[in-house]
Amino acid sequence: MIQESQKDDSHIAYEIYKSHIQIITLLTALDQKQAEQIFLILEGLTVMALTGILTTGLVETHFSYITELASKRDSHE
Repeated sequence: MIQESQKDDSHIAYEIYKSHIQIITLLTALDQKQAEQIFLILEGLTVMALTGILTTGLVETHFSYITELASKRDSHE
């Protein structure tokens, strides 16, 4: 019974992941790979916040990366 529950949880998590990627690509001009990178960064920041290890420096570093990614996208258009 536990295995079935794990499969259900995994499927639900994957569906949520796909919907978040779709939202990012619809709201931005990012491609699939870039949207996945942004999603993973945001998820990482969320985990760091929940575990109490999130610092201003980490937020600034990740925000700089996201900004750089967006500016590269803009320069290719």
